[in-house]
Amino acid sequence: MFLQRTKLWRIARILSGILVTMEKKSAKKIVKLTRRIEFLAKENKELREELEQNKLLLEKYMTNTDKNFDSIS
Repeated sequence: MFLQRTKLWRIARILSGILVTMEKKSAKKIVKLTRRIEFLAKENKELREELEQNKLLLEKYMTNTDKNFDSIS
C-alpha cells in the first residue's frame, strides 16, 4: 500500500511538473503573440496614415491639373 502511494505521488509530481512547464511555455507564446499583434497594429496605423497622405497629395495634384478622379483608369 505504501509503495502504491509513493508511486502515485511520484506520478502526480511528474504530471504537475509537466503542467507547470506547459503553462510557462504557453505564457511565453502568448506574450510573443501579443507583442506581434501590437507591432502589426502600429504598422497598420502607419500605413493607413501614409495612404491618407498619398490620397491628399493626389487630390491636390488633381485639383491643380483640373482633372478629376473619374478620368483616371
